[in-house]
Amino acid sequence: MKTKVTFDEVNDLFYSFRVWNSNRPTYWYRLAWKALESDGLTVYRNVLEKSLVYGKAFVLVRMYGVFSQLAWGEKFYSDYYELDNYFSPLILTEVCGLNSVYEYENLSFDEQRSFFKDFLDTLKDEVFISLLKNIGHGSHSRLFTSLHLSACRIQHEVLDEVDEDGNEYYDTEDFEFQDYDDFVAGIDTFSGELHNYEIDSCRQVAFYWISQGMGNL
Repeated sequence: MKTKVTFDEVNDLFYSFRVWNSNRPTYWYRLAWKALESDGLTVYRNVLEKSLVYGKAFVLVRMYGVFSQLAWGEKFYSDYYELDNYFSPLILTEVCGLNSVYEYENLSFDEQRSFFKDFLDTLKDEVFISLLKNIGHGSHSRLFTSLHLSACRIQHEVLDEVDEDGNEYYDTEDFEFQDYDDFVAGIDTFSGELHNYEIDSCRQVAFYWISQGMGNL
């Protein structure tokens, strides 16, 4: 019988590795988890398969962290995985391709993290494909926009007044998200124009990274 890991079950993991002190990253993680759910990537039949689902959650954490580093220069502390909270030593031994728990436990800290990174790399492609399909709708620009909007406020022009001659005057204001639905609607609103006027050299690097499949986690 298949069981599904829900967003509520992994939300604490996402929160513990948060980059920004706001609700916006949570909106992105919820959207990303919904994307994985759509492709059946959050279901499991046994303990090992459940560990693979949690591995995909860690892939999302790494993707968000790398994007934040590239786009904003925000330091992401990727070495502080609390693996024991989510994986038993036996599971870590298996996903790392080792022969015994003893062998795993005698690895150095850096060696354990290196093995775990290799494990995440085996899951990254299917996660990226799911995000590109379900969030990006096949567009790297739209996927970029979803990550960008989850990190910061943006400004946009709104009609302020129209004079007697029909001339329109615009003002600039911050676009804020009140809730998850607002955030999703914002992706649709800004996926075209955001890439045009909000991108600088750092975010160009971040966009290129997305366009190349979000590698090097």
